[in-house]
Amino acid sequence: MTDFNFSWINPDVLFPFDPRFKPLVAPDFDIDECPYYCIRINTTWWAHFDGVLQRLMYNDAWEGTLEEKEAAVQQVQAILKQVGKDNIVSCGTPECCDETKTYQINDAGQILESTDGTNYTPSSDDPRDNIPELPPITMDETHTKCDAAVNIVTHMQDNMDKYANQLEMGQTLTELVAVIMFIIFTILEVTLVGALLTPLLILIAAALIGLDRETFQAYFTTEVWDQVRCVVYCSIGDDGRFNDSRFALLISKLRSNLSDGAGKGILIDTFRLAGRAQTNNYASTGASSGADCSDCDCTSFCDYSAWEIHGGRGTIIDQDASGITVQASLLSGSYWVDIDSGDVDTCCCNITFENVVGVVGDSRTIWYNPCGLGYTDDTNLNFSYSGQSANRLGIATDHPFTVRIFSTGDCA
Repeated sequence: MTDFNFSWINPDVLFPFDPRFKPLVAPDFDIDECPYYCIRINTTWWAHFDGVLQRLMYNDAWEGTLEEKEAAVQQVQAILKQVGKDNIVSCGTPECCDETKTYQINDAGQILESTDGTNYTPSSDDPRDNIPELPPITMDETHTKCDAAVNIVTHMQDNMDKYANQLEMGQTLTELVAVIMFIIFTILEVTLVGALLTPLLILIAAALIGLDRETFQAYFTTEVWDQVRCVVYCSIGDDGRFNDSRFALLISKLRSNLSDGAGKGILIDTFRLAGRAQTNNYASTGASSGADCSDCDCTSFCDYSAWEIHGGRGTIIDQDASGITVQASLLSGSYWVDIDSGDVDTCCCNITFENVVGVVGDSRTIWYNPCGLGYTDDTNLNFSYSGQSANRLGIATDHPFTVRIFSTGDCA
């Protein structure tokens, strides 16, 4: 028998590397369609990435008809064209990747964006901004803001019933996410690309999967829906519509006023998912006329939208009905935040704060002014705050900080 020596054979020839070992279906989006990535790549490293991406320039990298394959190749050509010698920039160039964004969803369900990972503002990429809003129901004399509140509750009752129906179908998380998207955004037959809404969708779907129909539906008693109606009524504007500030107040009050139970978080997150625009459409569509909300006590609702800086101690960073974010000012060797309601009889209870930048820490001084008493000359200040009704609150410490001040509950 003859012995053969295979040592001279290069294994890379027998088994060549192929980053695309089987064809795949091309995404149904343009290569630069939002949401997208914007990244920095060293020019030497780019040569390696370019070599791999070149593999996608061949029709056999894609599934579909010849036309679909050629369309995919054109998309790859577009991204390779964006990165070339003409687009090389010097290190430190401010314009390099100036559109890189990170996203957050705040407590009110609003999508925020940042280009530096620190400072977040409302995002222009929120798909719900494309939802057309119907005229307010209060534009005629036969409808009131109570009718708007009742319409919203009716829509939410219908949404919760549709959720309950899904609990008996044994759906996967992915399937349930798609169904929830359809349930919430079909009122105007609006089709949304919800990539940025995925965290909220998953939050709702995951909570539902952990429940059975009976437990879920048991939460939504007449008492709970009356609570929802009154929270909506006390939060919505007189024109039967929400602006961003009032919608943030709505979410805050739903958290503090609704009874605890299996459906509470799911209902609140559904409001957050619907957002201001779709909730306004809920208000504008329905059969309610001449509804009565006289049983709703709105006097305890704390609204921070008009609170202001007292004595130049702080800078307002963000403000809405649900709270106020303030950066401390350096005065006389200490850092101060001091806010008042603008009216001695306009007060809030159970006021607290959360750190936004820095940590207030234990070495601090906190004071408040009791509701109804004058606050202009500091004569009525108290230094032992434990939830009392107050028209002014202040914090001082020896280092920089930024806090968001809000209430964890209404006045009794």
